[in-house]
Order: sequence, then C-alpha cells, then structure tokens
Amino acid sequence: MFDGATTPLLAPRPGGVGTLASWNTLDGEPRLASSGTDGTIRIWDPERGVGIGTPLIGHTAAVWLLTMWRWSGGEILVSTGEDGTIRTWSLGSGDTTGEPIGAPVAGHDGWVRAVAMWNGVGGSPRLASAGTDGAVRIWDPLRGTMVGKPLVEGHDGLAAMASWHGTEGTRLAVADNDGAIRIWDPELRRQVTDVRLEHGAGLWTMVAWIAADGSPRLASAGNDGLIRVWNPDTGAPVGEPLRGHSGWVPTLVTWALPDGGTRLVSAGTDGTIRSWDVETGQPVGEPFAEFAGSLPTLTLWTASNGRGRLTFVGARGAIRTCDLETGVLQGEPLVGHTAGLWALASWDAGMHGRVLAVSGDDAVIRIVNVETGDLVGRPLVGHTAGVWGLVSWRDHAGPRRLASTGDDGTIRIWRPDTSEVLGRPLTGHDGWVPALASWRRPSGEVALVSGGLDGTVRRWDPTAGVQLGEPLLGHTGWVMAVTTWSGSAGPCLASGSADGTIRRWDPETGSPIGEPLTGHTGWVRALITTVDRGGRTLLISASYDGSIRRWDAESGEPVGAPLLGHVGRVAALAAWVMPSGESRLASTGLDGTIRVWDIETGEQIGEPMTGHRGGIWSLICWSEGNDVRLASAGHDGAVRLWDPQRGRVIRTIEVGPVSMWGISDAPTKNDLVGRDRMARVLADQLRRPADAGGSSPAPTVIGIDGPWGCGKTTLMYLVRRHLPPPMPEPPNGGAREQLTVDQVLRQIHRYSDAAPVLPTRPEARPRGVVTAWFNPWAHQSGEQVWAGLANEIIEAAAVVLYPTERERERYWLARNLGRIDRHAIRLTLQRRTRSSILGLATSAAVVAPVAIAIAQLGAPLRIGHEDVPPSWIAILVAVATVIGGVVHTALRRRFGKAAHYLPSELLQGPVLDGLNVGDDDGTVDPAPDPLRRARAGSLYLYQHNIGDIVDDLDTAGYDLVVFVDDLDRCRASTTADVFEAINLFLANVTSRSGLRARFVVGLDSTVVVAHLDSVYGNQQGAVAGLHADDPSPGWAFLRKLIQLPVVVPLILDDGIRAFVDSVTGRDPLPPVADAPAPPPVADAATEHPPVPAAPAAPSAEAAAEPTRLAEAAAPLAPSPPTNPAWPSLELHPGVGDLLVRRIVAQPDRSLREAKRLLNVWQLYVRMLDDIDPVSDPADALTRAQRLLGLSEIVTRWPALQRGLHQLVGSRRGLQLLAAAVDDDDSWRRIVQQLGFIPESGRALVNLRSLLREHDGQRIADLAARLM
Repeated sequence: MFDGATTPLLAPRPGGVGTLASWNTLDGEPRLASSGTDGTIRIWDPERGVGIGTPLIGHTAAVWLLTMWRWSGGEILVSTGEDGTIRTWSLGSGDTTGEPIGAPVAGHDGWVRAVAMWNGVGGSPRLASAGTDGAVRIWDPLRGTMVGKPLVEGHDGLAAMASWHGTEGTRLAVADNDGAIRIWDPELRRQVTDVRLEHGAGLWTMVAWIAADGSPRLASAGNDGLIRVWNPDTGAPVGEPLRGHSGWVPTLVTWALPDGGTRLVSAGTDGTIRSWDVETGQPVGEPFAEFAGSLPTLTLWTASNGRGRLTFVGARGAIRTCDLETGVLQGEPLVGHTAGLWALASWDAGMHGRVLAVSGDDAVIRIVNVETGDLVGRPLVGHTAGVWGLVSWRDHAGPRRLASTGDDGTIRIWRPDTSEVLGRPLTGHDGWVPALASWRRPSGEVALVSGGLDGTVRRWDPTAGVQLGEPLLGHTGWVMAVTTWSGSAGPCLASGSADGTIRRWDPETGSPIGEPLTGHTGWVRALITTVDRGGRTLLISASYDGSIRRWDAESGEPVGAPLLGHVGRVAALAAWVMPSGESRLASTGLDGTIRVWDIETGEQIGEPMTGHRGGIWSLICWSEGNDVRLASAGHDGAVRLWDPQRGRVIRTIEVGPVSMWGISDAPTKNDLVGRDRMARVLADQLRRPADAGGSSPAPTVIGIDGPWGCGKTTLMYLVRRHLPPPMPEPPNGGAREQLTVDQVLRQIHRYSDAAPVLPTRPEARPRGVVTAWFNPWAHQSGEQVWAGLANEIIEAAAVVLYPTERERERYWLARNLGRIDRHAIRLTLQRRTRSSILGLATSAAVVAPVAIAIAQLGAPLRIGHEDVPPSWIAILVAVATVIGGVVHTALRRRFGKAAHYLPSELLQGPVLDGLNVGDDDGTVDPAPDPLRRARAGSLYLYQHNIGDIVDDLDTAGYDLVVFVDDLDRCRASTTADVFEAINLFLANVTSRSGLRARFVVGLDSTVVVAHLDSVYGNQQGAVAGLHADDPSPGWAFLRKLIQLPVVVPLILDDGIRAFVDSVTGRDPLPPVADAPAPPPVADAATEHPPVPAAPAAPSAEAAAEPTRLAEAAAPLAPSPPTNPAWPSLELHPGVGDLLVRRIVAQPDRSLREAKRLLNVWQLYVRMLDDIDPVSDPADALTRAQRLLGLSEIVTRWPALQRGLHQLVGSRRGLQLLAAAVDDDDSWRRIVQQLGFIPESGRALVNLRSLLREHDGQRIADLAARLM
C-alpha cells in the first residue's frame, strides 16, 4: 500500500519459515508443509500456489521440524520445535486434513532437536525424538504415548537422528554435538556396539537412504561445512567428504532418481544450495544462491509432470520453487508466515531523531524513526540467515557503528548513516551466534564479544576486523547470552549458557573470574547489569526455567530469591534507574507479557503489559526527556513502544497493507460462534448405544436445521470431532502386503467357512463409533445415491474391518464368494497363472519325436569331450521345458499377487452387476446369485452390502454414524431418494443385528419440504396425511423422519465478532495495566530523570548526563494506546468493528455472506492500491472502511448492480442515489430513472440506509473508479 520511502516499517513482514516438508498424495498430487517461527504450520498445493485449509495451530514457539509419514492407516505429519511438544496431524482428505491426532506429546524438558520415524513390528508408526534435555524417547505418535523407557538419558548435546530399514531390521542413528554417531536397533532397544562414526565437532543434521547395491548410506553435516557419507553397517566412510560450502550446513535432503540412484542436496549458511552425486562425490551443476531465512531449509518433491522440484525460502521470506535440474523458478512465491523479530538497538541519530535498528528472521536490518516509523536510509542486507543480535556504538569523534550477528555464524559491521558494510564479516564461530555485546577497552577503543552454539565466547576488534586472543572455553552448552560492565578492577564480561551456568571473565586477558554461577535449571537466555541504591553492581539473569535471578556481580553471590511470574521461558531483560535511585527491571518471554520489577525488593510492580501476539524475544530501553521508553519485538513481527512507568503502550506502528487473500467458502473446523457446547452434547447423544431392542433407544435421526450460510456443516464437523475416533488393534503384517494366488484358491476351496475374520471388542472397552460423511447432491438417481452412500460407509469402515491391503482383499473376497460362480473364478485364476512355458513344453513334446527321427539319420553331436545322441537332446529340451513351466506356474501361484490376475472389484469392494473376468471365450459371468436376479438388482445389493458392514461393525464393537450434508442442495428427486434410504435403515431392512446406525442430516427445512411437496404433494390422499398445523405434506413427512430436530442457533453479536476476529486474524485491543503507585518524589534541586542501567541495550557509550526532572513528569493515569500495532488493514479495529456492525445489521446473519463480503473487499483494496497508493495510514484506513460499504452493496444486492453502475450522463447510478439519500422526491425519481423493478423496494430501502449512515457519496465515487 505504501511506497518505500514513507511506509512505516515496524509492521510484520513475510518470512520466519522454520522448515519445509513435502510429499505426494496417494493420487499423485504434490503437497508442501511449512512451519514458522510464529508457531504455525501451513499446508500448500505447490503447483497451484494456494494454501489448503487453515493454518495448523497448537505450538507456542518456533516449529523447526516437520516429518511426513505414510503407513497403512493413512498419512500423518509430525511437528515439533522449541516448545518441547510433539504434535501429530492427519493428512487425510477433505475435512480430516490438519486435524490433530491424539494428545500433544510433552515428555521433553526443552527444545526437541531431532526426530526420526519408522514402522514398528506391528506396522504402526514409531517416532524417536532427541531433546536438549539429553534424552532420546520413542513414541506412538497416533496415541501420543511413550513406548518404554527413554532409549538414551543424560546425554548432553544431542544433535541429529536418522532412521532406515536395512537387511537386519530398523536402525536409528543418534548423533551429538561432538560428532559421535551411534547406531541403535530401536525395536530391540540396544546399541549396535561394533559401529561408531566420528563426524567432528558441531554436527547438526543427518539423512539416510538405501544405495543402489542395497546397502544403507548415512550423510552427516554441521559446523565444519563438510558433508560426510558413511556405510553405517560397517562404519566405513564412503569416499572423501563433500566440500563446497563455506558456512555450516544445517540441512540435508535426498532425492530418488528414476534410474534408482540417489541425489543429495544441501543448504548452508553461506547462502548456497548444492546438489551432489553421492556415488562419485562430485557436485551436480552450479550452486543455487537464491535463498534466505531464519535457517536454510529446503525440500524436494515430484511435480505432476514427473520432474523434480526444489522448494526453499527465498528473499523477503517467500517460499519459492525451482526446477531441480535447470534451476528455473516455478510459479509465484508462497507467503503465509510472519517473520519474527529477534534483535533491537536504539540510538540518537541527530537530525533523524531517536531511531531503532530492527531485524530478525528475514535477515534484513531496517532502521526506522521511532516517532514516525519512517525508514532511515536503506535496509542493511548481507546476512544469509536470521539476525539475533544488534549492538551500536560511536567511536571517539567518529561515525556511528552497528554490529549484527545471527544464524549464519558471522558478525558484520555497518555504518548505519550511509547504509554501507565495513570490512569483511568476522568469522570464527562454528554455527549460529545468538549473543553479542560490546565494551570500551582501557585504550578507549570499542571491542565486541560474542557467544555461539559452538560453546565458545569470542572477542573481536571491529575496526581491524580480527579476533582478540583465543576463544574463552568452559561452557558445556550453547552460549546464549553475554553482557559487559565496568567493575572495580576494570571491564568485566559475563556469559550465560544452555548448560544453565553463568561464567564471568576478564575480557582483556580472557581469564575467568571466580567460579561459575549456578542455580538455573534451564538455558540462560538473557544477561544485563544494573546498580542498586547502594551503588552495588547487580548481574541479572533470565532463564528458560521461567525464573529471573539477581547476583552480586563482584562476588558472584545470589541476591534475594528468584523473581517468578512468567509462564514459561524468560528471554529478554532491560533495566533502568529511577531518579530516587531505585532500580527497575523489565522482563519478557514466551508468554508475551512484559513485567516490571523492583530490583531491590523483588516485587512485581503493577500488572503485566500485554499486546504482542506471541512470545517476545528482544527488549531495550532508553531515556526520552523525563521518561523511560521500552521497545519490544518478537514472534508477531511487530515492534511496540511502552511507557513502563505508567504501564501502557505508547505507540507502535501505523496500519500496514492488507494481507488476507480472501476466504474459502469451505466450512471451518473450529468453533467460531459459540456452538461447541451444543456439539459436545449432540456427540454424547450419538455415543449412546443405538440398541433397537433396548427399552429406551436413543434417537436415530438428528436433523441440523438452518438457512443457507448459517453454519450447519461446521456444527456437524464439530459433532464429528467430539466423537471418539476408532482405535483398532495394530494390524498384523505389512501395510502393502496383498493376498497371493494360493491364498485365494485356498479361500475358495474353504468357502463354507470363508466368512471374514472380524475383530472383536475387548470386554473392558466401551463401544466405539465409526463415522461416514455423505454429500448426496453429487448424485442424481436413487441407484447413484445408494452407490455413493455405500461407498462412503465402505471406506469409513476400513479402519476397523480391514485396515491393511491384505485384510481388505480377504474381507471382500469372503463377502463376494457367495455372489459369484466360484468354479469359474477358480478356473480363470488357474488358467491365468499357468505359465506360458507350458505351452512351449507341449510343442516340445510334439516336436521331440520328429527331432528323434531326423536325428537318427545323422551322426551324434559332440558336446565337450562326449558324443551325445541327438535324441537325448530333444528329450532333454522337452523335459526341461515342462519342468520350467511347472516351476514357474507354482511360483506364480505361491507368491504371485492375486490382484494381478483378478478384477479389482472382487478384492476391493462389493460385486454388484456381475464380474467380467475377461476369459477368452467371453462367456463366464461369475455372478449367478439368484437373490440378486430375483430382487431389485444392484439397488438391493447396495442395501445388502451396507447391512453386512453394519453387522460386522457391530460384531467389532462399533456403531455407525452417517453425516448427510448439503441435502438442501439436491434436486427434489434426489432428496426423496435420500429419505427413502434412511427409511430403509429405520425399518431394519439392511441390518440383521438390529439398527446400529445413526444419521445426522444437515438441511434447510423450508427448501427440503418444498422438494418433498413437489414429489409427494400431488399424490392421492396427500392432504389426509397432514399432521396438526402442518401447511403441506412435506412437513408431515419430515416430522416422521427427523426424530431429534436441532435448530441451528442464531449467531449472536459476540459470535459475529469472534468470527470476524478469526477470519481476519485479529486479536482484541491490548489491555492496559493499571498505573503503578508513583515513586517517592525527591527534592527538586537534586532529582534527575530515570536513566537506563548500563548496558540496557549492550553498548559501549557512556550514559548521557541526566537532565533535571520537571514537576510535570509525575506519573499520569493510564490511557488507552494511541496507536497500537495493526500490521495489516483487516486487523485494524476500525475495519473489524465496522464489519461486525454491518453483518449484525443484516436480516440473515450469514457467515457465508460475510466471507463473500471480505473476499470482494480485499480485492478492491488491492485494486485501489495499484491505481492510487496512499501513504498516510489514516487515509488508508478511511478508504478501507468505505470499501467495506461498497463490498456490502456488491454482495448483498446483486440484482441491483446493473442499474447502480450504469452511466447516466457523466455519473453512475450509485452516485446519483448517494446524492439523493436525504430527498424523498429525488430518490424516487432516480430509482424510476434507473429502471428498478417494484420487487426491489426492500433492497432499495436498506441500500438507502447504508448510504446515509456511511458517507455514501464517497463510497459511490470509489465504485465509479473501480467499475
């Protein structure tokens, strides 16, 4: 919306992609999943460039790992990351995509660094996870339960895992940071002791595959930039290390080539993607250098045309795809995640005023004016991965300097006033560098100190661009925080680590000071210093254990009790000194709150300040006149400015451009309008045993009744989700195993006992529920309705009755044998499996005598040193051919898949209209069932098959619930057919064990009754069939069928607001904390304004001389935020509140209409952005509100559009009407002039009201520009 020079740049930006995963569905459609540092997961169709469904929400921190897994029961996606939980999501079709499976797994205490998957002995998936807590745990991801005890415990530095299935079963490679790789048998839970691989320190990632010769391969990579390939069976390296990356390599993926080979692809923090031939160890093609992001990540997938595709994170955080072989970009960028902000720095920039340097996931450093939000200079671009640390200083009489560091492992020095980089990047750390600070040396020069994932603390001369001395060693985990201060003996340095300790150092000599400070039980993520009232320097530490601790910086002794209050990790600190000498501390973290503390008493002051939509990871403070200002940034990509003395947000950003791209009409799976309680009650109703023989059977047909767009389908989704999913026993055997010919022949032979072997319900387990979803509007005739219903029930029952391919074939063969000519099938199967070699044997038997007769005329043949009569050779050929044919036939029947020789419908589902086995004579019709011929043909068989399945589900301990959706979309005859099918169920026609099926029918009763009236209303005696006050026979018919009518509740105002907030992604206005009690007022002659503690933001500058505090600086009463952060137009309350009011004002509160309105609105906003961009946020908001009015006119009254937009002279019809809203005569005259019909009277009254209330003339002018 705004041009680059004037756009406020503190708004959230695209980016923050943590990792990518890809797969092809069973029908060959490519899919892509992306996770973000914003904690969300999105699923995409990468070929069409569109998102699928809504984001998967559940994680509370960055998601760094995604793994897709396919097993016999379907496809799942496993996600995990910094919040320590592992979540499993369904990748089924339709409404089941993205549904969580089981409970979140929360066994690790800390970040989950690596996962690996395989199928267990019973065929169910297994998941291994390695955490920063030093444990490797094995899970059943479907149930969310741990399998046995941890495989590994107490191991510091677990880094990566990979799994594969070899000749001796499943193997799991577990690697740690020191480069040691150990191989385990995860099923037997034992280490393969004779194999140990050594990559080298800083290992980060591994990937496994099976080579062309059938032996396993394992590739490892890490901080050294090398990729090593191993044979994990022998422990021997395969070739030399692959060299090419100049930075550390956090990502490896493999690609199966069509010729059976494997391509290895790597991504490094040097900004390149490289492809390797793993057999030769040589690179393939040129490096690809187009990506950036918080960490390099990529994935490979197969396009529908069979070509390989490489998807990666490109510039500005967009997800891009290119052709794997040519490198040519494909399609448009995918944007969906928000780039988190992790680093802030601030200084006085003279004529530019107070400025903020801001950076994060997108690796771009932007400098903006705090007051206006305008960009100061050009963005600083050079890092190839996310930025985690910023430090600013000014040399003596020299220009301002800015240092930055982050995920790419480099430190870069900038001159922010000219936007230029100074010198070469400082390199030395192996891996990510999350910590950066500065100090002033005795010589007056500024030095830098950094901490990295390699566990080292390093010192730098930023002017000369060299490292000072040797790295400081001692921490056993990642160094996550550093800070400096002036001690009694000179400069001091403190470092905090993932090992939970804090170490103090002399930064000049590199010598440690005292013993490590211990007490934290989690990572130490933030360190600062401040001075208490007595002049003592305090070192403050914040940890992922949720605590804040105070230490005497000189002695290292703890001061007071830990400060507790945050929920979860504490990630950032800032401190300042009040004029009275009291020190204040601000803290923040994963819970998204900012808390202010009295450092000396340890008491929290006031209520937490809230407003960010996620965790906060950076916090700095400075003096502004007589006040202190805080700046915060984090997951939501927004920067907020705070007045911590008054406990309120001051301002943050102006409104950003529209970010939504419209809303699908697909029903949502989440409760947005307060109907979840009703759904729970209905689900409980459906779980009551449907025993037709009981004394009080529950209703069997529930009608969900409501008008078009009221949310019937969503309510049905909610009901279905609250029903317990089937939990069958794990299947025996492999997921893809099929019946052999021999097994089918034996099953035909034993037909008398060939009924399916059904699972039985354990006595201790309550009855379960199997659900089917049926959309009848896709069918036309009664037979099609029954066929569609049968197919949905057949597929729904699969998870219980036949969860594997073999069990499905066995089940349906047993069912179908009673309906076909078994003798014909046996003969066909025997004939088709008979080897063609036997035909040659027959020929040989005929030819042999002839050959013998001919041979008698000739001399013996000499073979080697022996003379062999020709007759022997002829006989030997004939015998060998016969034996070969017999053996080949036996092998076909013993091991051949029956599905290769029989029609698929015989083994996959019910046989309906006969079975054409394609015999040579074309006469076999193995479907002589007289019952089928005597009754209603295929319609009867559909009913018969459904009845069998219902009976079998009952035997297995399950009831069937069928959801019938969109009945009001059907034609009249289809509606009647559906009701007749339900009636058959009610009459127990299809089930021999009593009614074990329920129906939940979504319908608009007025539409359905009209259909029933058209079918039955003219029949003789229809009037006599009326019930009580029913106006027509259709209502009486509906009354008889629907046993539990449920009217969808009207959407209340709060529900409308919740819906709007959900679809726009908007949260309520951040609450404002009560003002804390004012501090004591010091004598006016000596009082000074509060100043930040040194160093609140790590800096080498001396604090400015404090100015005198004026009387007017006393704390004020809290006031609402004057300019809260609204990163996009749809999030602004001026848009959301107006949308709510307009939906509430409509006679039918249709969520579908609200979606249509928003779809049109976002399109018009983008069109005007292109035609006439505006830079003033207030003007952008006003125009967006007027476009909402125009969008309502377009979507609410489509019948008026032609007249509203026709030209009358030089003006449009809508402009004429808008000018006449206050004059009745003029209004009537223009309505007549535009040719509106009388039936539009009500619509015109409502249109006039809208134009009168919402600046109709401006709305009409916008319409004229767009149309």
